[in-house]
Amino acid sequence: MSKIKVTLSVSEEVLREAKAGAAMSGESVSGMIEEFLRSITKYGIEEMMGELGIEKEYTSFESVIRSRSKAPKGMSAEKIIREMRDARANSIS
Repeated sequence: MSKIKVTLSVSEEVLREAKAGAAMSGESVSGMIEEFLRSITKYGIEEMMGELGIEKEYTSFESVIRSRSKAPKGMSAEKIIREMRDARANSIS
């Protein structure tokens, strides 16, 4: 896979710590950034799933709607979350 140059803007402190961490681990900052980006993309997630023995499963919008209709009736998640937010807001003020 070919590589391209990328320009990033980061704080001096973050770069200083990244360089120190890279030096301690024998890696380059570029390598660390590439590893991080790979970990948050589908490639990293699929690799992690493979290592954990988790099978990929894709869910369609339609299957989510069908499963919601089978859910037990009661308070909606929206109402529960709203009540939790209100309670938190009241405890802060």
